Amino acid sequence: MGMSSYILESEENFWDNVTDIISESEHISEATAGAEALRAKECGHLDSNEVEEQVEEYWNEFWSAYI
Repeated sequence: MGMSSYILESEENFWDNVTDIISESEHISEATAGAEALRAKECGHLDSNEVEEQVEEYWNEFWSAYI
């Protein structure tokens, strides 16, 4: 596995874990904090603002099914 494949797989696993965090969170701030902690451990190369924006998008998408 090349380095780029490793990074792409790591990011894919990270975002899968973020969606799990979102489904278990009661508020978007809880989901954002969980995603940020995970980013620091697993994908430090990702931009914090990018993660926050993506969490917001995933949050809206996930919870819109329950409104």
